[in-house]
Amino acid sequence: LPLSGPWQVPPFVLQLLMSKYDDGSGRRGELNFETFVECGMIVKGLTEKFKEKDPRYTGSTTLTYETFMTMIMPFLVSY
Repeated sequence: LPLSGPWQVPPFVLQLLMSKYDDGSGRRGELNFETFVECGMIVKGLTEKFKEKDPRYTGSTTLTYETFMTMIMPFLVSY
């Protein structure tokens, strides 16, 4: 799932996604295809929202709490 540019997904985020989508099969570090696609869509969607606030592509921006919540809430509710 790593992305190019300044928006590389940190390892701890990947670990959080892996733990959230663990299917309980006992196979640590594995996702089925459907779950992998879902995780990829979440990361891509959140990255696109962040890019909207980072027009110079620096990997950094300043957000109000309200803006942040507005950006992420659709992803928390829909997935």
